[in-house]
Amino acid sequence: GASSDCPNLTNSRASEILANSRVVTAKHSKLVGRAERIFDQVRAIAMVHGGIKRPQLKIIEKDSFFARAFPDGVILSKGLLNIVDNSGYETDKNDAILAFILGHELTHIVKEHFTNQQIICSVLEKSLSTRHNWRLFFWQTDQESTVVDDGRKEHERLADQYGLLYAAVAGFQINALNDRENFFKYWAKATRVYPTWEKRLADIQKVIAKVRQQLTYWQVATYLQHFKYPETAISFYEEFHHQTRLYTPETFNNLGLSYLEMAIKKLDGSSCEHHRYKLPGLLSSQSALTESLGPKGEEACIIPEALQEAKFYLNEAVQMDKDYLEARLNFATAYFLEGKFYSALGQLEHIQKDTVDDPSIRAMIVNLKVLARSHQDSTSVFRPGFDVLPILTRRLNAALKTPNLNDDIKAALHHNLAWLSEDRGHNQAAAIHRTKAQQSEKVAPKTVPNPPWTPPIPLGCYIEKELITPDCQSGFAKLSELDSINYDFGGMDYGKIFYNKELLFLAMANDNGDRLIELAVSKKQRQDLRKAEQLRARYGPPTRQQTLSNGVIWNYGNRWAVVVDHDHKIREIWINK
Repeated sequence: GASSDCPNLTNSRASEILANSRVVTAKHSKLVGRAERIFDQVRAIAMVHGGIKRPQLKIIEKDSFFARAFPDGVILSKGLLNIVDNSGYETDKNDAILAFILGHELTHIVKEHFTNQQIICSVLEKSLSTRHNWRLFFWQTDQESTVVDDGRKEHERLADQYGLLYAAVAGFQINALNDRENFFKYWAKATRVYPTWEKRLADIQKVIAKVRQQLTYWQVATYLQHFKYPETAISFYEEFHHQTRLYTPETFNNLGLSYLEMAIKKLDGSSCEHHRYKLPGLLSSQSALTESLGPKGEEACIIPEALQEAKFYLNEAVQMDKDYLEARLNFATAYFLEGKFYSALGQLEHIQKDTVDDPSIRAMIVNLKVLARSHQDSTSVFRPGFDVLPILTRRLNAALKTPNLNDDIKAALHHNLAWLSEDRGHNQAAAIHRTKAQQSEKVAPKTVPNPPWTPPIPLGCYIEKELITPDCQSGFAKLSELDSINYDFGGMDYGKIFYNKELLFLAMANDNGDRLIELAVSKKQRQDLRKAEQLRARYGPPTRQQTLSNGVIWNYGNRWAVVVDHDHKIREIWINK
């Protein structure tokens, strides 16, 4: 953080600063509230990476640029927030700048830079007679420059690198920092470690390029997971960890979900009674899945090995973050599929009702609780002869009355009510629920419209020069302008990623070993299609909607999807071959 002399970075110094300053909270300023929310997101990543205790953020009423890390937290000035907010950029880009600043300061805590600096300061202050001499000794960049200065520069470079990584993994658009000259003029002046703001911006741009490449593995994994390539998605998540050495709750949850999807694929032949229900809405941080486990055949009750892998990773996720809603719900689903209904209910009990805002997720929780309770009570030796059906059906019917409930959730609830009614011989009620389930399913369009974006290279084009057809020739030239990553995870699991800040194409090997474009992503905002309402008016309602931590996915079949943020802006368009 910023400092103009030998820095006192102890907690007692932080207490002194706070005691002599007016602390501003979200009650006083919406800007502070936004900073606190961003800090929470970035802190979650830093805590996982560094194994640190929970640092705090304090904002003080100070007009100048001030940012400093202490062992127990970070202090920022309100003036810094104003500088970022008045930069003239869009809110999401300003948020990325602030996320970087907070990530930078949190890195100092993770790497314990304040401890190293305090030791050096303690030694040198005893050997230098005046404060003036200390400042010359610490900041001089010519022949008087010392290893102290070089060490602090290295601390700042490291904080920049990990600050960007933390911000990016937390979901912020770090490309926003590529051309922020005014911001880095302030930043370099405040820290006085880099010789010029131009040097710092150049270094930042190099780090952004590296982090963007690392994040590409994560992004491709989420696209593949969404379009149901769980095996390859797992390889990309593992490569992301190899590149960054960063395991987050989101990484564990998404790995667990990928194995859960693999397990569900193997359940089609299972005759387990509890495998017949619909369990909609398995959740990842960037994608989601709706699966029907449907009526089953006569084969043996199958418990796939992938289910154990799923449970391992989902357990890691909830151990890292005990309030991680998506991981809890997925973990409960895994236990339910395994037939461990008591354990499934135990996971669901960890979810606090007041923390679930989305009505469809609330209904999903009720659905799983009812199904688990139904099977648990049917095998209980403590409640012989007690029919729990009336209570359970009332809960599912109450969930059906939830406002703004997604159609796939409605269909699942009616489907499961039909099974529960049929089990008790209530065939008429079962028939009514099956009819209503079909009606809800029919709401989705029978035909999927063409996507709102035509990729510059058609999906299905080969990237091997000898296989390129005339209709793919111009698109292949476009690919050559993009950055690229070759990947090879063994066997036939190899291919190539082409990307820049606005586009991404994934070429995957087919059964013959030839690579062809399977997936295209556009991150460029269109002026004529910026809002979700415009998309609905032009293309109709989505086949289904799936909730993310940072927005909603609107799915149009399994062919294409758009990511809509909380401001109803269209952030990305995904197209699957």
